[in-house]
Amino acid sequence: MWKLQTKQMEEQEKILKQIYKLKLDDLNTREAEGEDGLRDKVIECLIGDYPEQKDANPEAVENTCRWFLDDSRFHKWRDSTTSSLLWLYAGAGCGKSVLSRALIDEDHLIHAGRVMTSTVCYFFFKDLDNRNCGADALRGILHQLYTQKLHTNLISVAYDANKLYQQKLGSMFNTLWDLLLTTSRHPAAGEIICVLDALDECQADARKALLDKLVQFFNASTKDSNPQQPCIKFLITSQYREDIDLRFAKLEPASNFIKFPGDDLSDLLRREIDLVIDQRVPEKVPKLNQQSQLLLAKHLKSIEHRTYLWLHLILEEIEEKFPSNSTLSRIKMLINELPSTVNEVYEGILHRSPDPKNIRVILQIVLAAKHELTVNELIVAWHVTRSNQPRSYQDLDLPDEGCRETSLQSICGSIIRIVDSRVMLIHDTARQYLLQRPQSAQPPVDQDKSVASAATTSVWRHSFPLVNCEHLCAQICMTVLCFSFDNRDCPWIMVRDSVKYPHDNCEDKLEKLHLLNYASTTWAEHLRISQDISSEDEICRAASICDSKQRLFNIWFPVYCWSQCFLQLGNEPSIMVASLLGLSRVVEQMSSDGADVNAKGGHYGTALQSAAAHGHERVVEILLKLNPPAEINAVGGQYENALQAASAYSHEKVVEILLKYNADVNAGGGYYGNALEVASARGHEKVVEMLLAEGAELNAHGADYCSALQLASFHGHEKVVEILLAKGADDSAQGGDHCNALQAASEGGHAKLVQILLQKHKAKVNATGGYYGNALQAASEGGHEMVVQILLDHKAYVNAQGGHYGSALQAASALGHERVVELLLHNGAKINFQGGEYGTALQAASEGCHETVVQMLLDAGAEELTMSDASSILLVWDDYSSTCESTTGPKRNSI
Repeated sequence: MWKLQTKQMEEQEKILKQIYKLKLDDLNTREAEGEDGLRDKVIECLIGDYPEQKDANPEAVENTCRWFLDDSRFHKWRDSTTSSLLWLYAGAGCGKSVLSRALIDEDHLIHAGRVMTSTVCYFFFKDLDNRNCGADALRGILHQLYTQKLHTNLISVAYDANKLYQQKLGSMFNTLWDLLLTTSRHPAAGEIICVLDALDECQADARKALLDKLVQFFNASTKDSNPQQPCIKFLITSQYREDIDLRFAKLEPASNFIKFPGDDLSDLLRREIDLVIDQRVPEKVPKLNQQSQLLLAKHLKSIEHRTYLWLHLILEEIEEKFPSNSTLSRIKMLINELPSTVNEVYEGILHRSPDPKNIRVILQIVLAAKHELTVNELIVAWHVTRSNQPRSYQDLDLPDEGCRETSLQSICGSIIRIVDSRVMLIHDTARQYLLQRPQSAQPPVDQDKSVASAATTSVWRHSFPLVNCEHLCAQICMTVLCFSFDNRDCPWIMVRDSVKYPHDNCEDKLEKLHLLNYASTTWAEHLRISQDISSEDEICRAASICDSKQRLFNIWFPVYCWSQCFLQLGNEPSIMVASLLGLSRVVEQMSSDGADVNAKGGHYGTALQSAAAHGHERVVEILLKLNPPAEINAVGGQYENALQAASAYSHEKVVEILLKYNADVNAGGGYYGNALEVASARGHEKVVEMLLAEGAELNAHGADYCSALQLASFHGHEKVVEILLAKGADDSAQGGDHCNALQAASEGGHAKLVQILLQKHKAKVNATGGYYGNALQAASEGGHEMVVQILLDHKAYVNAQGGHYGSALQAASALGHERVVELLLHNGAKINFQGGEYGTALQAASEGCHETVVQMLLDAGAEELTMSDASSILLVWDDYSSTCESTTGPKRNSI
């Protein structure tokens, strides 16, 4: 009988092992599919047209760019094996963007003998809304980095951030920067090379934030002796700007920073331009005889202040003006008429337009546009101005699509260029030439002073006040929003919940309704800038557009909300909408008409919170000065109260206004708990200092992380942590998911901050409590090898018990962190320790289907699973499988 039972048990165990293998294969397949889904979501969140932006610049002519490529300063930066920064600055039109493209396309950025794998990423700034922010650049760098390394698991670094923030991640500058640093520390990252072209075209505040991060990173690099520190190299090009120079002046002397003034090499640049002249002149006028071509080339080379931009423009004129059958004397006369400066070229192009009135309208639209408009969008916008109170697209009398590009080009000439059906000015200097300078601005230094008198007689130079351009665009956008649309044209009208908003299904509809998407997302920005010159009728029209009871509201507002990634729609009071958009005159009108300033609804809950979250200082002041005023401590919405909302986005002036009007600095509630916690979580140092100065409680308990210090520690904001500790924050205070600051920093994987807490602030490495039990378990669960090593070096108990997983080894095994498992075993982790969620490390690894970790543990002496353990794991898998089947929807296609 005993032998029979034994045989039956052996057969059962054999069957269980077979089932185990089948389930393992099934779960591995599911895990791979889940991995694909996460990967696709990250890529979708970061995607952009980065190659097109680069390729919009001309290719370099052979044997040019040597002034930079042969320079020892470039070689020093390129050959460095540590993080380094090179700033190349030079005047407009000297070919910086052409150089940047050549560096990338021709593989000049990686030394031939480099052992470490290198990844080149780039971003070309443009003085337009969708290409002039630091978040745009970081999004592009991360997208290129991850997509070039898809054969590794590098992209997994971004999974948690993507789950937490979803589509919002792409616009969160601080989070993206932290993600870049975390990614750079991953073993698969290698050397990361980042080219940032035309940084001077980055929006001022965004440029400041990016420069501050760069300075902070490179200063920290000089003090980090760890041989495994990340290697990120930045090559930045720009025109000279004092604000950039002053920021870089804060770099430590020991930092690997190279300043490269390109204007010092003007002679070399001119010689290279001569090479381009020799190549391009025959290409532009191939039918001219050789003598005429040589004469023309000689003249172009004689222009002292020749630049690449001037040459590009002048060659366009030559191609247009020089007939192939001209006599030599005619050629000489035409040569003498050629403009010798960029400004003269621009004036000539504009002077030759056959339709001065309409080119002025078109240029106003292009100058104020928040991103490059398509040909169809620009045609619609232009024809709105030519129509008398149009009510639909049919009223615009639009030209056939096939001739729209030609129509624009015939009126505007080469002052604009059209690339991939998008319209843009020929160069940023054209924008500077056209826009009226602020009265306080000093006249720019003209490279060729001999044309100063000619410039003063210009009809076009500085003749476009930007506020007038914004006003025209506001009028155009509001007109389009008031068009009559059919439900079939705008199916989202019937769907007010943005979570369900079927944007993917509606993109085709929006594309056919030219300018509607643009008008929905930018009309308020145009009006906000120009509202002081808007008429009362226009303000009334804007109020009507903001009226949430109107049908037209359901046409544009869902599109706007999707662009902002709002997750809550419905019941938006009209005054809240106007406040959200910063339309102060509309808010004043609505309040005078009796609107309830404290009405609740929408994403932010109240009008005051909406204005505070978006930094609309003027609206905040208006709402607080009303009689009766907006309730300053009203609760509800995304950030619970106005002070939290302003603190979350670092709107320092709004925070100051709210505190002046006695906002409760310690008001609790919401996801983070209070204003100090949200400011600390997001690393807003100045706001943290302002709140502390007004009496914010340092050790207030709230949110999952318990305190501001724990939040700052989890997100790795070293300066905020130092500020809080200097003010007396208790770094060993117990409570929250992370129990203390060290545990929070350890889970976040912030090695440097962990060292600061241990060495400078004497944090207790073995303090217990919280979800993970101790710092070592928190770091192990996150797979943060460097942090685990630091904690072990500071005598962390490798076999400390407690927390969700029971031990650090179980935590690392459960998540499949092979290198951490190896490190813990090497430091004496008990392999068969019983306890925690899974029982043993082997059970934890088995339930997670981490085959490599299972084998590592078995090789290290782990006791094999019993039949009972295997049965339990199979039950878990069955439950997991059924859950997957019930929740898994159709997969999105990979991008």
